Amino acid sequence: MADTPHKVDPIGERYFQPLEAAEAAADVLFYVSAVLSLAVPLVSQQEHPSLYALAQILFALSVIALFGVTLAVRLYFSPRAQFRRFQDFLAHAFGKPLAAQQTTGYYNNAATSVPRRIAAQVLENSFYSHDTIAQMAKIERIKIVVYVLLYVLVIFNRNTDLATIAVAAQIVFSEQIVSRWFRLEWLRRECERTYDDVYRQFQTNGQLDAFSIEAVGRYEIVKATAAISLSSRIFNKNTGRTDADWAKVRAALGL
Repeated sequence: MADTPHKVDPIGERYFQPLEAAEAAADVLFYVSAVLSLAVPLVSQQEHPSLYALAQILFALSVIALFGVTLAVRLYFSPRAQFRRFQDFLAHAFGKPLAAQQTTGYYNNAATSVPRRIAAQVLENSFYSHDTIAQMAKIERIKIVVYVLLYVLVIFNRNTDLATIAVAAQIVFSEQIVSRWFRLEWLRRECERTYDDVYRQFQTNGQLDAFSIEAVGRYEIVKATAAISLSSRIFNKNTGRTDADWAKVRAALGL
């Protein structure tokens, strides 16, 4: 079994860490605005005009800040990080450095031709991505169960007015909660499907010239559509196990 070398990932440090920080800031702002949206109706404008005005201002500021950070993630942090990662992918596939910063030990295969290297790297990417996303999905499912149970309690509480129920629905079924979970599950399934298709192509000694381009295109489109960043904490935590499993896959396919 081939040893997997130590990974050095300057792209992750320089581009994906700022992306994760921006996404974390967006999550914090979302929950702050969610709490304020529930709290503002509880403050009486007649009895506490100053507190009511302050709550309204804070809510407006949190929504504006959330909009700004989310826009920055979608139009700057995420495209920049994904472009650098794909640039590194092509550099390793073609053996031509496209940037000063390049990963070491990030792709591990002994493929010699360009189509075979591309397919092997897609196989490796989908293997690690599926494992990380599967772990993320377990955590997300627990969160969803908690959110849905809380929402059901709110609905069936006779003291809850319709305005609060509407706000709670807007929070639970927002992009950060239910929509994110659906996108995460879809991404997990698509990564698994990509891995299975590429693995089968290697096993059957299929034609890789056109298939490898199709595979990398599909993989990148799936990532862009889901718009889910993989957890570096989970990825790094499981590196020892996943590296050993990937070495077995390489040995089985002669990579």
